[in-house]
Amino acid sequence: MENRSVGIVMIGLPKVGKTTLVNQFCGLPVSEEYQQTEQEHTVNTVLTINKVGYRFTFNDCNGDSFLNARTTNNSMLSKGKIHILVASRSESDSGEFLQGQFRDINDRDGDNSPCYRLVYVTHSDENDDDNVVEKIKSFLPDGIKLFQFNALTQKEDIQSSLTDFLKRAVVEHQELFDGCVVSNTTSNSKSCNESSKKEKKGKKCVML
Repeated sequence: MENRSVGIVMIGLPKVGKTTLVNQFCGLPVSEEYQQTEQEHTVNTVLTINKVGYRFTFNDCNGDSFLNARTTNNSMLSKGKIHILVASRSESDSGEFLQGQFRDINDRDGDNSPCYRLVYVTHSDENDDDNVVEKIKSFLPDGIKLFQFNALTQKEDIQSSLTDFLKRAVVEHQELFDGCVVSNTTSNSKSCNESSKKEKKGKKCVML
């Protein structure tokens, strides 16, 4: 029987730091040099929430795919019920791009509708000359968390922000986590030793 995992989808334009955030969430090395994600990329990990280990799959892809291929966009959105939307102070259009992701959930295909959305703004150490953060705040629905980090240097804060959110999510939507528990979890460490640059067909936890 194939193991299930909680699907998390990374959404955003190129160069905003989606892959860097995934690596920080999972405790993987990060690079100061920009490395373009060439194709759909999944990273499997185990995160410990309230002393219970759960399998997670982070679904990442080249940001150009969201702009150039609607089918890729729809395919990515359907890979998880937790959507992490990423913008950057250094990419002037990155905030406006996210606005389209906040249209009424009732207008979406059921497979693409998230249970949760979080917004991360990277390059928090840079001046926000293009008012990226203010633009996001202008359309951000009530109750949606917005975090600002330097994705390269604030590893512990980034990990804590996700862990704190997941502690709430596992209570509110236990069905997302059913079947995703790792047996014999003995520590609070994060394990991220499986990754693939090819789209996986693994079974994900979805809300029915």
